[in-house]
Amino acid sequence: SSHGIPGLGEHSGFPAWLTLLQNHENKTQEMLISFTLESDRSRWIEMTSSIVSKVPGQKLYETWDCPKIEMISNHDQLEYDEIALCRGETANVLKKRNDGWLFVEKYSDGSKGWVPEKITKEVESD
Repeated sequence: SSHGIPGLGEHSGFPAWLTLLQNHENKTQEMLISFTLESDRSRWIEMTSSIVSKVPGQKLYETWDCPKIEMISNHDQLEYDEIALCRGETANVLKKRNDGWLFVEKYSDGSKGWVPEKITKEVESD
């Protein structure tokens, strides 16, 4: 609850700090938000928190924050969980493992699978 937070009244609900790392003016902003129900606060925090992989050495990306890659060489699907991509095709990186593999979503049709990072280059996202 909000008990003990300066500036908040006794019946201010369930507060949470929101920190925007960079706004349109390239400034960090902090806001104090108050929720009527603790469950609303919990759901909001869960929804806005970064996802963390349970697999050691793997990084997960949100769809709004994922790197975009372009294939610099063709890749044939050799295993059931890989995806075939041709040179020049682009995809979003959804997962990155420290063993050199990327789990991607192909721009052209939304299909997903693993490709070796060594035959990709990161390109600027739209």
